[in-house]
Amino acid sequence: MKLYQNGEVGSKKKGVVLQPTGGMENVKRTILQSVYLDDLQKALTEEQYKCLEQAFPSKRFLAWGCNDYGWTDNQYKMINKGFDIWFYTDWCYFLRAEVECGFHNPKVASLLWNSPSDDSRNFNNLYFCSVDSLTKINLLTPAVNEITRGELKKNVLRRLEVFIDEKATALLKLI
Repeated sequence: MKLYQNGEVGSKKKGVVLQPTGGMENVKRTILQSVYLDDLQKALTEEQYKCLEQAFPSKRFLAWGCNDYGWTDNQYKMINKGFDIWFYTDWCYFLRAEVECGFHNPKVASLLWNSPSDDSRNFNNLYFCSVDSLTKINLLTPAVNEITRGELKKNVLRRLEVFIDEKATALLKLI
């Protein structure tokens, strides 16, 4: 994912990112409460710091991360500024936010989630959303799965999935 600056035009594509959350501990730490930019300063490159500072003048934002290998890494690389993130747990998409920027940084991931950088379940691919973009939603999996899989089934979301344009547009009509 590129570092997008405020005012720079990102992708003109519509995108929806379906993001499983696992346990709620990390959601409480970096989604339900904001992260302060200066708390991450020592782990950020100069370019990353400037990106976050320009995107979030208040220096407060929401943060989430995902693995930097395999399927998840390939999906992450499709995420652009302006894409919706739908957070999932317990058969339900329950929160929605909009991506402002993102980048890869194991040191930041370690600071945010107290995880060692050599952990096989790393969250080194990061994306950041404005606090104001976070809203509650209540979408059950069958409605989403009908669009994404063509089946009205109650399936578990096991990994990050990105949908662009046609499927994203159909998903956005659900909310």
